[in-house]
Amino acid sequence: MGHRSVAAETRKALTSRGFRAALGGAIAVSVAVAVVVGVFAPVFRGASVTTAAYGFGLVGAVLAAVAGALLIGLDRDHGTLSLTRILIPRPLLSYASKVLVAAVSGSAIGLLAGALAIGVAVITGLPSPAGEALALLATAPVVGGLVAVMGLAVGRLAPSTTAAVGIVLGWWFLLEAIAVPALPFGRTVAAWLPATSAQIATIGVPANTATWSPWISLAVLAGWTSSVSVVALAAERRRVQP
Repeated sequence: MGHRSVAAETRKALTSRGFRAALGGAIAVSVAVAVVVGVFAPVFRGASVTTAAYGFGLVGAVLAAVAGALLIGLDRDHGTLSLTRILIPRPLLSYASKVLVAAVSGSAIGLLAGALAIGVAVITGLPSPAGEALALLATAPVVGGLVAVMGLAVGRLAPSTTAAVGIVLGWWFLLEAIAVPALPFGRTVAAWLPATSAQIATIGVPANTATWSPWISLAVLAGWTSSVSVVALAAERRRVQP
């Protein structure tokens, strides 16, 4: 039953244009920013392979989260969620399968984005210390997987696909990027929030936000993903209880 559920969720993800578009957009933005940084390196003082990964850290990761939200949102809106519940009458298993698909997809996008950033950096002559490159290859896949699973949980809790995407984008670009930094001690607060933690873990920005290592920021992001996922699972459990 588990293999059937994972296979079914994988097929639906691969045939979803929205899901594919979000992941494709993440890669496109990552490559575009890496090329711009590489070609115009003199403009970016102190640019390195980490700078080349800004596209993924600032935009690509949120598109991975959007892909996670779409994974369940489009399923629900198109009516295939009802069909899945008939074929696989274990909603918690179905949700766990979606988590696996989201995590693998997000991690793959993160790994690909990191590898492409390194490739562009090498081709264009950007400084590419081995430590930075290895850190990017280690953190980007984890961030991609975590934010995709978080997006999936938001998609499960939101009343519609539009609301889920709006929540993800609004949180990333409005709340954490604009509203929180404007508050007193805003940078301190931001260091404990998911989007900022994802950025610190992969590309080390915003600067002067956290005094700890990127791995701590990765743990903070994992905590957010786990918490939102627990709430989503609880909501799923309440739905299946008589």
